[in-house]
Amino acid sequence: MLRSHDKKQLLIGAGIFALALIVRLVYLRQSLFNPAFANPILDSGTYDNFARTLAAGERVSGQLFWQPVFYPFFLSIVYWFSNGSIIFGKVVQILLGSLTCLLTYHLGKRVFNQAAGIIAGLTTAFYGPLIFFDGELLATGWAALWAVSLILLFLTGPSRRSAWFFFVLGMCGVLSIITRPTFVPFFIAVLIWLAIRSYHISRSVREVLIRLSMVLLGFLVIAVPVGLKNLRLTGHFGILPSSGGLNLYIGNNPDYTQTMAARPGWPWQEIVDLPERSGASGNMWAKQKFFLRNVKNYIVAEPLSFVKGLIYKASQFLSSREIPRNVDVYLFGKWSRLLRLLSFKAGPFGFPFGILLPLTVLGLVKYFKQLPAPVLLFLIFYPLSVILVFPSARYRAPMVPAMSVIAAAAILEVARSIRYRKVRSIVVISIIFLGVTLLSSLPGPFPAEKANYEAELYYAAAGSLKRRNRPDEAVTYYRKALEHERNYTEAHYNLANTYAAIGELQKAIGHYREALDLKPESAMIHGNLAFYLVRQGRLEQAVKHYKEALRIKPDSGRIACDLGRTYAQLERFDLAIENLNKALLLKPDYAQAHYYLAQIYRQQGKPDLATEHFEEAIRLQNKRSSELRDKTDIIEY
Repeated sequence: MLRSHDKKQLLIGAGIFALALIVRLVYLRQSLFNPAFANPILDSGTYDNFARTLAAGERVSGQLFWQPVFYPFFLSIVYWFSNGSIIFGKVVQILLGSLTCLLTYHLGKRVFNQAAGIIAGLTTAFYGPLIFFDGELLATGWAALWAVSLILLFLTGPSRRSAWFFFVLGMCGVLSIITRPTFVPFFIAVLIWLAIRSYHISRSVREVLIRLSMVLLGFLVIAVPVGLKNLRLTGHFGILPSSGGLNLYIGNNPDYTQTMAARPGWPWQEIVDLPERSGASGNMWAKQKFFLRNVKNYIVAEPLSFVKGLIYKASQFLSSREIPRNVDVYLFGKWSRLLRLLSFKAGPFGFPFGILLPLTVLGLVKYFKQLPAPVLLFLIFYPLSVILVFPSARYRAPMVPAMSVIAAAAILEVARSIRYRKVRSIVVISIIFLGVTLLSSLPGPFPAEKANYEAELYYAAAGSLKRRNRPDEAVTYYRKALEHERNYTEAHYNLANTYAAIGELQKAIGHYREALDLKPESAMIHGNLAFYLVRQGRLEQAVKHYKEALRIKPDSGRIACDLGRTYAQLERFDLAIENLNKALLLKPDYAQAHYYLAQIYRQQGKPDLATEHFEEAIRLQNKRSSELRDKTDIIEY
């Protein structure tokens, strides 16, 4: 039978969990009508696609290991149980987010006292950005849960006797890493602390080795299957994603301010394609090595610039505002009154981090010596790992539970100072609080804050709808994106592609022309416009744009082939043959170019040449089909 004290503890914990859940359910209800709620975009869209493939038991590509793999596997299990329900997935996530608030309460109670635990739990329950990320198909909520769980586990670790506790600890460690690789430095550091602390308590090397062995065993139970899955799909054994090199490069290169602000779409793709343009093409792991090599060369060649970049990124990490990455927390307040209340900007000041950070600093000043090592190590190593790459709101969010615990202790200290009229203490607190608030608010606005996120939101939602074969809705959202950003080149281009797909060629051509006005040196836009001009019989105009495309991209066999085909339709056979031969020089195994040459030679009454090219076209086509079949067999087995 529970004692009255235990009942009270249980009721407080249940109350925090229930309150956090209610707040998140209210937000979820209010956000039903935002454009991305049922149309996952960008990273959420990638996770959603992989999860559906996994849930259906279908074969996945090696791109699964482009990003951390835990979240798509988790989401696939949720989809398997719920028949692919996005709402069910978000409800599961807000339950996990509410659990994070409950664990934060227990952490605060353990580190300080019950009052601090209650304040910390309520802080996370009402923390706007956490509520937002709990409602998104992203790994942020899981990362926050792993953060507070690992701190609690390591706090209790030295006094535990059960070997299975350390087995579970190892499993949680590897799960945190395959959720967010930025946990690696913290996990290594706190594991070293655990070994030292365990030895001080037990004075037994054997006991320490047993504990570490069980942690390793728990780690390997998950790491080995993940590594083998990676090996089967990509030929590389490991648990970390291949995007690690790219992410390090984005935040560590001579133009880091530009690369960190690169928007999804063409600017982002230009960075991703750097290895190919530099002659370092290969698989995803070869590309990772290319980016890592460039980061190393940059640090060695420009150490001062690298240090300056770290300071710049630290100012972003510590900004009172929520720095966007692909989504802007503040924008989604447009569809949720609750989110507008719990997360907002007032000039350069951002709430709630603009309050949480100075309170955390106050708590660190007052209680630094009594904070347990796992908390301090997390507050040191997790931010450092994020700053080394690049910071944003979603990568900072896992800090909130630990910060809330320290901030809660600071709130209690402020209350005591006011209650007992400690004037000197109140003055010092006020100076620190205002100083930290100013220092965290004044830097910026940073380049990532200057993008038009509402236009990008509609653009990304349109792309999601288009991929789901809902072109009419996609057109509506592309048009909304253009209402918010008239000079949005990619929106014009993709709206043109969508119009073309539904047969509205005149509208498509109009938007291709708008896109060209904004980006006249795009071979892709010239080429697509030319293709649909051919469809309308406007061959001379098509030739003009194909020639421009080939001028911009002279190494494109595809463009040379299309130009040759268009000349053939104009019966300008010499130019047609010249360009088709050029296509074959650029791309010797281009079956289509052989086919078009065969057609021309047949029309010209040259049967031998026609037969030669027909046969070569058939041979290449059969070879390609055979290679595809062989590739499929290799993947299956």
